[in-house]
Amino acid sequence: MGRKKKFLKKTIKVLSIIIAFILIIIIIYTVIHPISMPNKLVEKYLFLKIDKGTSMENASKEIEDEWEIKEINHNYGVHFGKNGLPNRNNLETKENLVGSKYIYVRLGEYNIPTNTVVFAYFIFDKNGKLIQVATRRDVDSI
Repeated sequence: MGRKKKFLKKTIKVLSIIIAFILIIIIIYTVIHPISMPNKLVEKYLFLKIDKGTSMENASKEIEDEWEIKEINHNYGVHFGKNGLPNRNNLETKENLVGSKYIYVRLGEYNIPTNTVVFAYFIFDKNGKLIQVATRRDVDSI
């Protein structure tokens, strides 16, 4: 009976160390790759980088320095689908359209646990002032 207890204690100790190690790696990875955080936190992170109310011209300069601009649109805003996700290509209704202009940006990618590319929409009002940031992810599955 004593051997089983010792074995169980050692097993629990080893598993605790492994779990702690995994958590530390996840925390470090999140700090190194802030885009791996949930969308709402990424959006807050982006607002720390570029303030709400920033002009489209100034925002595009700041964005260019750090990320890849995929598209700049001065004709219409971003459509939010029924699922609440942003989509720049679905304009069948103006009902869920936010803003009047946008900059579509590739923020980067990460590979844990699958390859994920993170994009952001910097959405501007008719006066060209930043009013909202929305993110979306393209996830490759195995």
